[in-house]
Amino acid sequence: MKKRIPVDQAIGMVLPHDITEIVQGEFKGCAFKKGHILRLEDVEHLRRLGKEHIYALELSKGEIHETRRPACWLLLLPERAWSIPIRCPKARLR
Repeated sequence: MKKRIPVDQAIGMVLPHDITEIVQGEFKGCAFKKGHILRLEDVEHLRRLGKEHIYALELSKGEIHETRRPACWLLLLPERAWSIPIRCPKARLR
């Protein structure tokens, strides 16, 4: 379940996704990466980007975040299958 939190109350929280910054004709890229811990000085930058809220993901007991699923599936495979090359364009094991 996603929870909407005002940016000034989100200090110390971890961003659940990247936030892109676009300066027309100059720059387009990642202003904040997924996993960034929000600091007091980030609040004004987020507001300049038009962000008044961030979304935090609250998982229920037994739920697994989508980035962790590939690792869980890998554990279910027999060990001999681990050497088979597979392509997962959106999933990355960490």
